[in-house]
Amino acid sequence: MAQRNVPADPLDFGLASFADVLPKRDTIPGEEAGSFAVFQAQLMRTLTPFTPYEFVVAENLISIEWEILQHRKMRERCLRNLLGKEIEKELAKLRGYDRDREGPELTELTKRALESDPDIASMAHQELEEMGIDLLDLMGKSVSSMNYDLHFHEIKLPQLETRRRQVRSDFDALQKARPIPAEVVRE
Repeated sequence: MAQRNVPADPLDFGLASFADVLPKRDTIPGEEAGSFAVFQAQLMRTLTPFTPYEFVVAENLISIEWEILQHRKMRERCLRNLLGKEIEKELAKLRGYDRDREGPELTELTKRALESDPDIASMAHQELEEMGIDLLDLMGKSVSSMNYDLHFHEIKLPQLETRRRQVRSDFDALQKARPIPAEVVRE
């Protein structure tokens, strides 16, 4: 008689869903409300845990993946802020600006250079390059700065990626240990 590899039923454990074994996660300020829930649902669908323990390990993996994404966003924000400061310093040197007296014009060009709209940013980059400001050099200065926040994320990301690989390996091992569908042969 063949055995089927059927996902465990949460009702067998007195749960409406295996998600009930985990504490609810509230949105953290700075995250888009509901974005984690969508991310979690999509990855859970991809991982397809069958047992409660697989579910817990999958949830751990998803949390690590989310944390990696959040640290990347925070790192990029730090880098953008540092780059903005470097642009302002170069403009101040180039034009002899008094940042307190002539800040609004300076800030406007910097804002455009950091704009997420590629057309606006491209025009500002071209304007800066025409002034002799090398944005790649400024990015290098920003990355190599002794900024604690930026370096914190630089250190944290490889640690999280190592944890992700370890948890994924554990999850894969759990899935491989599932019973293999087999047919009992009687002679």
